Amino acid sequence: EALQMNSHEGGGGGVTQDRVEDGARRKYSWLDRLVVCQECSHVAKDLPRHKEHFNEARHINWLRNQAYREPKKRALWLKIWYNTIEKVEQENPWALAFDEREEALI
Repeated sequence: EALQMNSHEGGGGGVTQDRVEDGARRKYSWLDRLVVCQECSHVAKDLPRHKEHFNEARHINWLRNQAYREPKKRALWLKIWYNTIEKVEQENPWALAFDEREEALI
């Protein structure tokens, strides 16, 4: 059942809310697939990419930063950070490496 919006309600007169919502759903359907990390706020296009980002420097450094944001839990966060680095580097020794030439340009 289409809901008509009057011009004084902010609608354009003959535009139905259903049509607007359908158009918005189609237009923004890619938003439904996005996954946001609750910890570091990384936005991934899908779940596999979201899982992949846990082994990237951005997420791992977020753990270290938490140690300084929460001084009372510093030892806990540093332990989690260090264990995560060890695990990631054990799987791939070059996972967290960066090109020093790129750093010099920044």
